[in-house]
Amino acid sequence: MKDNIILLLFSIVLLTGVWQCVNTPVIKTIKLQDEIAQDVNAGIKHYNRHWNKKNIDTLIKVLYIGQKEYSIDYKKVLGIIAIESNFKIKAINRNKHYKYGRVQYSYDYGLTQINGPNWDWLTRQSHVILTKYNIKHDKYYKYDLATNVMNCYVYLNHARNTLNKKGYFRLDKWIMSYNVGVTGSLTSYSKYVKRRNKYYNKYNHVQETIFN
Repeated sequence: MKDNIILLLFSIVLLTGVWQCVNTPVIKTIKLQDEIAQDVNAGIKHYNRHWNKKNIDTLIKVLYIGQKEYSIDYKKVLGIIAIESNFKIKAINRNKHYKYGRVQYSYDYGLTQINGPNWDWLTRQSHVILTKYNIKHDKYYKYDLATNVMNCYVYLNHARNTLNKKGYFRLDKWIMSYNVGVTGSLTSYSKYVKRRNKYYNKYNHVQETIFN
């Protein structure tokens, strides 16, 4: 009788341990998604935006998936959203530049302000990732929340890989590259130095004041 009780207690302890091991990833996932939700809502509140629940839930999912796929902290993407669009889903900005002596314009779209000429190559990879996780999206609509935000992850991954290959990876250069490109983040040309430093200071400010 005593041996049976000991065996029963041992089985309970063993099963409890197995249960905890099985559920540890689930618990971590829930905890991370709760943290993401808290920061997303903090950003929306800070900029006085009015989002519906569907858009909030989509952003939370995409941030979680992006971090999982690319090992890029979701707070980096939230920081970029904050300074690029102030959490305005349909934000648009026009860029003026010169090519071959002629004025040309391009446009930046959505939460992460994806530049029009970059949309197609970024979206090809984003579409694969979002489809893999059954996230509803429109790869042709530049304000599509899921595609737009995943494109930010794709670019950051590309910039990180490029900087690593060149042997110049640093956090500040990585974040700056989102605004001035990888080449712009490395050049000593004063125009880019001033612009990229201003961008990185804004990034640090939103991280400290909103997502801390």
